[in-house]
Amino acid sequence: MVQEEVLGEKGKAKPGYEALWKLKNRYKPISPTGEELVLSAEVQAFVDKHFQPHDAQSFARGADPLLVAIAKARGLTIITQERHTIPEVDGSTGRVKGKPTLTYVAFAFGVRCLSLMSALVEVPPKP
Repeated sequence: MVQEEVLGEKGKAKPGYEALWKLKNRYKPISPTGEELVLSAEVQAFVDKHFQPHDAQSFARGADPLLVAIAKARGLTIITQERHTIPEVDGSTGRVKGKPTLTYVAFAFGVRCLSLMSALVEVPPKP
């Protein structure tokens, strides 16, 4: 499954997008439910609380809050090309330095993230 907003994101030249488009007839787009929209607001509230305002606003403009909410509500794993990083906290503000990453926010909500290559390794071959 792929979240609809992910299909419209910029960056189609990034690794993984080509594979996504080649598989376009083998997955189905999913849209958020009302519950997932509420959860998306909770995800964004977490980002607003823990990151600098300009970085939190940037996160809100993308598909990531909905992606985390849908994965959390449905017990799904997110496949992403983003690296897993441990964020650093600014001692003077108590907020995380830099932009929020999908992998960190997903981790904070108990959502598993895998790289595309890791996901391909985990998928058992069909007999």
